Parts: sequence; C-alpha cells; structure tokens
Amino acid sequence: MNRFSALGLSFATLFVTLAAPISLQTLPSGTVTLETAEAIATSSLINVSGQIGPEHEKTLSSGRTMRMALHSFWGRSGQSITISLTSQDFNTVVALIDANTTEVIDIQSDPTSNNSSLQITLPTDGPYLVGVTSPSPQPAGNYRLLVTARN
Repeated sequence: MNRFSALGLSFATLFVTLAAPISLQTLPSGTVTLETAEAIATSSLINVSGQIGPEHEKTLSSGRTMRMALHSFWGRSGQSITISLTSQDFNTVVALIDANTTEVIDIQSDPTSNNSSLQITLPTDGPYLVGVTSPSPQPAGNYRLLVTARN
C-alpha cells in the first residue's frame, strides 16, 4: 500500500483500474491524476453453433411449411442488441420475434450473402425469439448465431 500512496493512489483507485480503462495524467503543477474512461460493456445473450434440417420444419397458419430454428432470450425495454447469423452452407435470414405476441419485430436477409445482421433497440421487457432460416424452402447445414446486448 505504501508504494501506491507515493503516487497518491489508494485501494479504491486501484479497484477502479480493474473495472474501467484508466490513464494517469500529469498536470503542469506536477500532480498526478487518475482519469477513467467509460467502458462500453456488452453481454452475450445467445452464442450458439447450430444446425438446421428437417427437424426444424414448421407449418405456418397459411399451411405452408418452412424450416426455422428458434432461440430465446430475455430482453429489456430500450436495450440495444445486435444479432449476427453466419453460415457456409445456406443463405441466411434472421428474424426477431416477440415471444408474447409472436409478432415479427424485424427481419433481415441478404440474398447474395450467407451472413445476416440486425441491430435494434428492444421495445419492451420480456422474452424474445430469434428465428434462423433461409429464403430457400428447405435449408440445411450449420450456422453460427450471436446475439449481444450493449449495456
């Protein structure tokens, strides 16, 4: 503790250095100050490597069938999330669905790419579903899904 006291640091400031990025600044007077930067925290809500195939076939109310793998997470109103879906095996479509109403909140696809990405601010607290599918009628293969939230 004495070594830190020589710099004017205490246990509390040492603890802050572990929690946030810092820098030491020397003022013209020779005083050393500690500046903390705001850390941008992200957390992983879903991080999965999956596979889509015949076991993911769903029948829609229209009678049409499609393959869709579903993954769930709990979200907060105002929470900013990023959804990234990649596959080397099929063109991807990612859909964000309100699990309470089954209403599609947003959907993204790029017919020229096997990657889909969606950034959105969640409208309400509650459960959400992320649907993994493809524009092709019977997608099959491996995918990687990552959903992160900025806190």
